[in-house]
Amino acid sequence: MLTSVPSKKVYAVAIIIHSALLFVCFGLLNQFGIIKLSILDLGYQWDSQWYWSIVSNGYSYTPDHKSNVAYYPLFAWLWKLSGLGPFGISILNWCITLTSTFFISRELKIPLGQIVIFWSFPSAVFCMVPYSEALFILGGAFILIGLHNNRLAILLIGVTLACLTRSIGAILSLCFLFTYIFNVSKSYSTLDHLKSISTIVLPVVINGIVQWYQFYHSGVRFDYIDVQAQWGRVLDFPGLPLTARLFPSTAWVDYLALFIGIASALLILRLFYQKLSNTTLEIGQVPIFSLLYLAGVTCVVLLFSRKDGSGSTVIASLNRFVFASPYFLVFLNAMLTEAKSLTKKEVLLTMTVLLVLEWALLTFGVSMIMFHLKWQVYFVITLAVPLAYYLVLVKPKLTWWVPLYMISTLLQAYFLGLFIAERWIG
Repeated sequence: MLTSVPSKKVYAVAIIIHSALLFVCFGLLNQFGIIKLSILDLGYQWDSQWYWSIVSNGYSYTPDHKSNVAYYPLFAWLWKLSGLGPFGISILNWCITLTSTFFISRELKIPLGQIVIFWSFPSAVFCMVPYSEALFILGGAFILIGLHNNRLAILLIGVTLACLTRSIGAILSLCFLFTYIFNVSKSYSTLDHLKSISTIVLPVVINGIVQWYQFYHSGVRFDYIDVQAQWGRVLDFPGLPLTARLFPSTAWVDYLALFIGIASALLILRLFYQKLSNTTLEIGQVPIFSLLYLAGVTCVVLLFSRKDGSGSTVIASLNRFVFASPYFLVFLNAMLTEAKSLTKKEVLLTMTVLLVLEWALLTFGVSMIMFHLKWQVYFVITLAVPLAYYLVLVKPKLTWWVPLYMISTLLQAYFLGLFIAERWIG
């Protein structure tokens, strides 16, 4: 069951079980006082208030202040069209996410065990609150299915949805460009080249249209980079050591997202080396594009995030961009498939290199006395998670898979409670 692609009936049963378990976990945490608020208190927390301001009053821009032009319009359009409140739009978002992952699973042959772990991951809470992640996953589903089936129309729909959802145009253009470079061959016809070029150009065009739309409705000329600066996001070299927010109970998930980003970047470099060596790449467009996205969004966070008082780059939003995306699901599937062909020694060596590199980025210039014991414990937990996923999902057994899934769902309920209480989770 865990290793097979789910039928519609099995998928529906899995949705019911996961939703029921999430509510039970949320109730237990509430009962023990770990979560103080009800799930019905889900409202206009964090970015939800900015989307609601677009729904209610349209776009506006005030120089030197935070403004809603930092947010792209597609989710606000959906929210306004639906007429739902915060709780209702959250349910709709979760339904969109579940539907999108179903089609990804069926088209890319991703087994049920990996799909359910993706649903239960703590950062998936961003897909069940009034945020734009659900629509971004929907756009990503079209992109992945279009790449897999070489269907330009489906691909362009996905690009349009994704670029109307968030300011991702530049990253998507680069992902399509490098995917084209990796896969271009002498057998490509003129039409094949034109198809590839259209996917490279379209994200930039749509991004420009959105910028014009925001200017037209706000009535004020603005610089998007200056708008982001009001949140402390300024283009600069990353400051080491990298750090997360001052909540250790959620910082570990940003550390884990950094691990995925580093792994993706190193795998891309390896593919480049193989390409330059004229080695035939045994990897398709879908995993290449996904690796490029995960590496790219990690680079953007490192280069375009705020710094704390000591000059360290804060990576507190990285988990949201990595884990609440369809590209993490593809990463999970592709890496587990690849890992089956490796020996235990090769897996351990690869893990060791990645973990040592991440440890260096997070502790560079910090004495062990300053690096508080509590953070050491959370960091060690972070490093153990990839090994746990590897051991459980490469050779799925219910006796190992169920505990991982239960812990993951409990943490998801905890993260949802933190979000409702307006505690930072990314």
